[in-house]
Amino acid sequence: MCRQVPTQPLSRDGCACWRCALRCVTGRRSQVVGDQDPSIRHVQCFSPTSGDQRTGSQDAGREGHCGVLWIWLRRWREQCRAQNSAGARGARTGCRCHGVQAMTTQSTLDVIVYAPALAGKDARTLAIVHGMERALPGARLEWRVADDGRLIALPQRDAWLTEGAEDGRFPLVCNGDESYPITIFGLRIPARQSPGGQPLLDVHAELPLDEAVIAAASDVLGDVAEGAHAFWGHATPSGAGVEIARQTRDPVRKPGVPPRGLPALKLPEKIRAPEIPHRLGWLNYWSAPASQAIGFPDPTRDAELLSRARRTATGGWVVQLTDAPLDLDNPAHLDALLRAYERFPEIGGRAAQ
Repeated sequence: MCRQVPTQPLSRDGCACWRCALRCVTGRRSQVVGDQDPSIRHVQCFSPTSGDQRTGSQDAGREGHCGVLWIWLRRWREQCRAQNSAGARGARTGCRCHGVQAMTTQSTLDVIVYAPALAGKDARTLAIVHGMERALPGARLEWRVADDGRLIALPQRDAWLTEGAEDGRFPLVCNGDESYPITIFGLRIPARQSPGGQPLLDVHAELPLDEAVIAAASDVLGDVAEGAHAFWGHATPSGAGVEIARQTRDPVRKPGVPPRGLPALKLPEKIRAPEIPHRLGWLNYWSAPASQAIGFPDPTRDAELLSRARRTATGGWVVQLTDAPLDLDNPAHLDALLRAYERFPEIGGRAAQ
């Protein structure tokens, strides 16, 4: 059973700068296999030829998730309190490896979409990155992070992404700005961990939560989701996203009670189809099949949601729960989230309970 390490720096050598953190995420012998909680990353060290030592399954090895060691790591933006205190006093806490300023707990907007897994010469990675750049004028995601933590420019970024997609990979790209980091990458979720037993592409983007990003957030989510041909997705401030992710419960694998009176949601693999969203967020992308699965829109019941919704080019919807970014310490925001869950019992697989 894995243990959560609550306030550890991210990298294995104790370094807390963003380069070392990304090295942990993108290292050659590590793979992120998210547990639907954006505040936590499962980093699994693996040998591509070995089976899953927990199950003895060679099939698991072929999926690329044959685990010999699980390490729980905080998201790389969430650093130890001492560094935050130092930053608040004006000190610039440096990384002993790279001399760059360590990241603080600045809130981020986490964009996550779920789409069919990459296959063959899949152009969707390019469409996703181009869509994000289109939604954020001036942003150029033309850098990668080397195994040793160095930033490396990608003058042939599109060709590099295309090559990765042919192998079923969506490697991390970023804007190369240590003071204003924007990142995006994709993960393969194996069929055994996915709704309906269908492998998925899990796309994650993180952006600083400032006025410019808030203004562009709907376009960012919509363009990333449409580029991925996603079933569903959401864009949520990191603080609220952590609590929403903690709604996922299972009597055996993840027992407990969700926070703030929110409803318990099923594990993804126990949801009957990939079109059914696992959970809600501040901004929600529902493809046309997802909208049909949850019964949106109903003009008589969804007038308030429709006032903050827009239709996408492919017939999906981007639906905003609250005018301001979701803050669950705000009673009106918490009430809006609870009412949305009540309106859509299919979300999280609850309708079958």
